[in-house]
Amino acid sequence: LEVANALLQYGATPGEALLYAVDKEDVAAAEMLLGYAMNAEKSSSTACTRHPPEMTPIVLASHKNNLPLIKVLVDREMSIPDPAEVPFNGHPSTEANLNLYRGLVSPYYILLTNDDPLRRAFVLSSKLVDIGATTPEVEEEFSLEFSEMAEECRSLGVDLLNQVRNREEAAAILNCGDEVSPVIHGDDCKVKLSGLNMAVHHQQKKFVANRWSQRMVKECWYGPYHKPSSTGLAEYLRGLVLMLLTPILALIYLVAPMSRAGRFTRTPAVSFAMDMASFLTFLILVALRSNKVDFDGPPGGQLAPNGTVLEWLILIWIIGMLGEEMRLIWKMGARMYISHAEGKENWVIIVIYLAAFAMRVTAYVTHGGPRDLFRFEWDPYDTTLIAEALTSVGGVFAFLRLLNLLTIDRLLGPMALSMKSMIKDIIKFLVIFAIIVIAFSSALNELYGFYGGAVNQMCSQSDNATSPLVHTTCETENAFSKYDGNPNGLYKEHTLTMYVGLSLYGLYLVVAVVVLLNMLIAMMSNSYQAIVDNETTEWRFEGTKLMLRYIRDDMTLPVPFNIIPTPKFIYNKVIKKCCFRQRVKSELDNKVFND
Repeated sequence: LEVANALLQYGATPGEALLYAVDKEDVAAAEMLLGYAMNAEKSSSTACTRHPPEMTPIVLASHKNNLPLIKVLVDREMSIPDPAEVPFNGHPSTEANLNLYRGLVSPYYILLTNDDPLRRAFVLSSKLVDIGATTPEVEEEFSLEFSEMAEECRSLGVDLLNQVRNREEAAAILNCGDEVSPVIHGDDCKVKLSGLNMAVHHQQKKFVANRWSQRMVKECWYGPYHKPSSTGLAEYLRGLVLMLLTPILALIYLVAPMSRAGRFTRTPAVSFAMDMASFLTFLILVALRSNKVDFDGPPGGQLAPNGTVLEWLILIWIIGMLGEEMRLIWKMGARMYISHAEGKENWVIIVIYLAAFAMRVTAYVTHGGPRDLFRFEWDPYDTTLIAEALTSVGGVFAFLRLLNLLTIDRLLGPMALSMKSMIKDIIKFLVIFAIIVIAFSSALNELYGFYGGAVNQMCSQSDNATSPLVHTTCETENAFSKYDGNPNGLYKEHTLTMYVGLSLYGLYLVVAVVVLLNMLIAMMSNSYQAIVDNETTEWRFEGTKLMLRYIRDDMTLPVPFNIIPTPKFIYNKVIKKCCFRQRVKSELDNKVFND
């Protein structure tokens, strides 16, 4: 250091010395060299023959993840540029991007250069996942490195949360903005959950599954009125009682929303129990409707029938579901609502049932009311049949939506997650299976495409074609050669075609049944095992997503009670607005009179 200091005093330029000092993690040498540099920017952009051009001192120090070095360089206002904004003389260099991102993901660099390190780590991890998965410039060998850097960013938030010693420190880490309503959750619940919302949005599963995150969200989930029990049986019984009391609690909230019972109803856990009761009632109505419980018409049904009581009740539920989704869009904004995409299952059910209702109305108008016409005489594409088809599909989606609500349960949640994961595997399998089927179908059609027409032609020219029995035999005969009335002759003339066809069919059975079926079984087993291996993390993450929706969206009245105007709504939207307009009109009249 003394020799280097003397040389610098006599006018020697630092050159590459700063990079070498950072590479050796020599903090004292780096501080001395920075002191003699003209400015930090000049030192950080010095050309180097050993390192690539993008490898500045701050990037190299971040690679080393050396806290003193990074702090010294950051104090000199050095920073790592965004790789997306740095030109690399033409096409972006993957290696250069990797070097910059390796520096950006340094935990110490994130902590020293960001006011909100959690947000930065979450956003950066999502960005790295997108780059590794979708960016075409990324070479195959670099994809794994981007995934590893994304995992490093995820680990930063978990490491910070693991250092928490008490509730106040956990609240400080999760304190990123929006405070939950004390009216709903009580004055003691001052936790701000936007940090947890952000973690869910960026798929930070380990952060969300951390015990402190779970403790904070459950304090707001249960609120001051309802505490979790230590036994699972008591918890199930409490939920069952709340579900049975749903109509009474909803009516109490409609009449007195700010009463003790009204505030109890606004607790997210109670709102969820009421919503579950409402949806189970809807499923019961769908099941009763599918079994034609209240239909008293002819056994074959009616063309364009009148709506039954169950059908009108189902329509009321659908209108209530539509009103709830529209309320969320109005409250959250269309962009935020779409980004969360938590109501897509509801929209599928709503659209299908509304389309079925529209078909029923169209049928009623077209046919002029119910008609007792034998079902097999109906038009195959009559709107009544279309409505029945839509209703059957809507019922399937309605029952499948129950899987999402079951994710909050400790026993059924992991099984529901495994089911959803297996459905994705089945879709992947069907894509591969479709390719195999198309391939072998094309090959067999190439072999046998003309034989069917040839046999039909010869059958029509046969002297015995007038006999129904002979005609049937002719149509089902093997089509390997011309038909002359002797079935044995069919197999002797086109032997090559026969054996090639049999070989293709046998190969298809091996590939489709043996190979692909076993592959599907293996894929589903792996998906189930992946959920089991990370059961706590996966289940807590999905359960937290559901709980945060009820906490964030302030969901109170279940369907269909939500379509009934509350006194609060009437006061805010009608009386207050009328009074405001009257006051504005009076002020304008007074102003005109004074003028």
